[in-house]
Amino acid sequence: PWMEYQGNPVIKGPSAPDIRWIDEEKRFFMWGHQKNSQTELWASQDGINFIHEGVSIKAANIGTRNATYSRTYKYPIKLYDSKYIMVYSGFDEGEGIRSVWLDHSKNARNWTQLKTPLVSPIMEEGNDLYGPSLLLWKGRNYLFYQDHTAWRGGNLKYVELDKSLTPVGQAGKRFLLIYPSAEPSLNNRIRGSEFYFAQDNLYLFSSGSRNPRVLFYAKAKL
Repeated sequence: PWMEYQGNPVIKGPSAPDIRWIDEEKRFFMWGHQKNSQTELWASQDGINFIHEGVSIKAANIGTRNATYSRTYKYPIKLYDSKYIMVYSGFDEGEGIRSVWLDHSKNARNWTQLKTPLVSPIMEEGNDLYGPSLLLWKGRNYLFYQDHTAWRGGNLKYVELDKSLTPVGQAGKRFLLIYPSAEPSLNNRIRGSEFYFAQDNLYLFSSGSRNPRVLFYAKAKL
């Protein structure tokens, strides 16, 4: 169960927040977007009082229409001499598809955006992938996303990536994790996902449905 903070909202404006503790800075970094063409950064020492620190990534840097719904992870990649990676959603107007893209950083502030999609939709996924997240499990890497079988979302799926997070585009076998029921409360739609380990459990937090939209969680015993 959760209790709402009485001082809400702590920030006005941004959508799809993603917050991480950055050891080097001794602060929380929070990414979100106020417009679809970029992801921005806010920072806080206490998780309550945030200061806007600028733009982290821009769609214009790689020629997409948007660069949003970002998730950041501490994941060094030797090839890039980096310490952090970010996965996000970007629509390629030339190809007419929404893919998952990757960028990397040494300090979680300055980012290099790859110009090749990390994972792109296959035919039955409806030309769009939404809400990417990364799960590291027993030395293997799984990228989760939602296809476009419902309104801006649908099934929760994943594809395995190698240790260097080499882009697979439309390759890579796709696996279905959750097929959302047509019945309440999911109503055919999942949108966004994130995983947390606690004691002997793995928790999935996500959103579902459309009217009304809901937050839900699932638990797996490890």
